[in-house]
This record gives sequence, C-alpha cells and structure tokens, in this order.
Amino acid sequence: MQNEGQNKLYHVIKDYIPKSVLTKKNRAKTWLYGYNEKYD
Repeated sequence: MQNEGQNKLYHVIKDYIPKSVLTKKNRAKTWLYGYNEKYD
C-alpha cells in the first residue's frame, strides 16, 4: 500500500504556527493578508 499516501490532494500540518503567535496575533487582530516568509 505504498501509493495510498500519494492519492491525497493535500496534507494537514498541525501546529505549524506556534500557539503563542496565534493567540497574540488573534487577540491584537494584527494578521496581515498574503504571504509571510517568517511563517513559511
């Protein structure tokens, strides 16, 4: 069953952005739209 993982169109990555950054930016509503190299 080696091809099983190749049939997915996307892969969900858990906790990609640190929790402290999420809470800080959500509280202050300071997210910028678009691409950000810092969180790449």
